[in-house]
Amino acid sequence: MKSLAFAVLCVSCAVVFNSCKKETTKALKENWGENASNLASLSSGPSPNTLRITTVAGQPFHFGYADGPGSQAMFNYPLGIDLSEDGYLYVADVINDKIRKIQLSDNSVSTVSIPPAADGSTIHNPYVVRLARDGTLNIMQGPNMIWIVKTDGTVLTPDKPAANATLSPDIERDPSGNFFWIGEVDQTVNPNNTISSKAYLKKLYVNPVTNVVGSSPLTLNVNGIEQPDRSDFDILDFYPGYNGVKYVVINHTKLYALSSAGVFTRIYKDLDLHEIYSIVSSKDSRTIYLAESGQIKCIADGVHKFLAGPNPKYHDGRNGFGSEADIFAEKLALSKDENTLYFSDVNTGTIRKMQLK
Repeated sequence: MKSLAFAVLCVSCAVVFNSCKKETTKALKENWGENASNLASLSSGPSPNTLRITTVAGQPFHFGYADGPGSQAMFNYPLGIDLSEDGYLYVADVINDKIRKIQLSDNSVSTVSIPPAADGSTIHNPYVVRLARDGTLNIMQGPNMIWIVKTDGTVLTPDKPAANATLSPDIERDPSGNFFWIGEVDQTVNPNNTISSKAYLKKLYVNPVTNVVGSSPLTLNVNGIEQPDRSDFDILDFYPGYNGVKYVVINHTKLYALSSAGVFTRIYKDLDLHEIYSIVSSKDSRTIYLAESGQIKCIADGVHKFLAGPNPKYHDGRNGFGSEADIFAEKLALSKDENTLYFSDVNTGTIRKMQLK
């Protein structure tokens, strides 16, 4: 999409602003009552004039393993990312079997030392990484496998969930910053070959006696999931908002929300969403950012806005403003001041950022 087309889109979004906001508020209040204000009163989002995209680290289309200055570093399928309070961006480097970190003051890249587990196994294909305040690394790797790496080198490897349970491929920090959340879907095949499902968001906690991960579950009422998804679904991503709402992505294409009162319902039904792989929100919960089919989009005032995405003409990983850049965004991380949106670009094998303000 060219700059002119993007400008036309922004103008059209402004025209429909009032009517769209009114319909969104009405629909949410039917399910949420007065608590809908946190979802419906969304801001207009970032200005298209500030959507500058640059490469933080990695050599576009040069896949491998190398530490050093950002422009000389190499990754091999960088996926999950997480920002630390001391100015680092942590990266789950999947095929390299590494956790990397980028010092954002100079974009230099280094590798985090991950000791082997008690059974001698080493980290393999990590795709999610979250850093706790005390320096503990929470890593998700392989199917249903979590590693918790303490600062003293202790590695906790909790048992996998039951055979009928699947963990969401995500670990999310609670807005309090004091703990993390994981998602889980349990499915049972009934005698008549129908499937019964249960879904939860759980605190990331390892029981020292049973070695089972997950506590204080929040139950997602699966009856709130619309058919045909209710019969067979996964929680592909989720995000605990600062407004008390937990946003949940079902089957990559539908966005649901769990209110603080326990109401679980689909939101933004009128929006055409595709292949959502990451979701983050501003602290005031007024703007939601999505990595969607390689594009970066936002939902603001109920309007689904394109910010950047794969360039239809140039497939060279170029930087630029908004639609001029060529990106394929997979995982997102919003800076504390909300001025910068970092993202992993799995197509080019790089870590990049979009300037929002």
